[in-house]
Amino acid sequence: DLDLNLMAGKWRLVYTTAADVLSVLRLQRDTGLIEVGDIFQSFTADGSIENEIRLSVPFLLAPATQGTDGGVALKVEAEYVRVGGRTLKLTFNEARLSEVRISDAVEAVLAPALLPRGNLNHQVLLALRELELRIPLRGAVTAMGGGGGGAAGAAGGGGGSKGGAAVGTYMLSYVDEDVLVGRAGTGGGSFIFKRAAAWWVEE
Repeated sequence: DLDLNLMAGKWRLVYTTAADVLSVLRLQRDTGLIEVGDIFQSFTADGSIENEIRLSVPFLLAPATQGTDGGVALKVEAEYVRVGGRTLKLTFNEARLSEVRISDAVEAVLAPALLPRGNLNHQVLLALRELELRIPLRGAVTAMGGGGGGAAGAAGGGGGSKGGAAVGTYMLSYVDEDVLVGRAGTGGGSFIFKRAAAWWVEE
């Protein structure tokens, strides 16, 4: 059976066959319109999941290179309940856009280094850094680890404790201290993660 305490922590995606994730990576490769940074999936042992992808738009946002917090963070919060030895039933609750990091060029336009930064300049930069958009998920959802078609999951009956979108199941095939392997239900694709951080802090 799955050890929920061993699963708990933050995991970095290193390989996937999920169609929606691959489509984002292809968009980066084929058009250069966006940059894709790290993709994470975080678990707690008491039933919470957070999916995160860092994205950037060249020249407008700071580069979203792997291992950095550039660009912008798109996060999806979810809940899970265990319905089998290694199977989780997922309910996505909310999508959040936050942690905006603008490029040096845009910051130079908003607040030129050779001019004193006025109160308005400061307020604009602060507002961008603290920007956070929250979107409740009560209909169709696209999020890593969903059900239905690929990692994209359509709402299917019921809902979580927060009225979220039920999106099928997620089977965790293997987990140890360093590696997690999962598969979204109904042909949703496979995922391989390496541990990025634990929820606890070792003394």
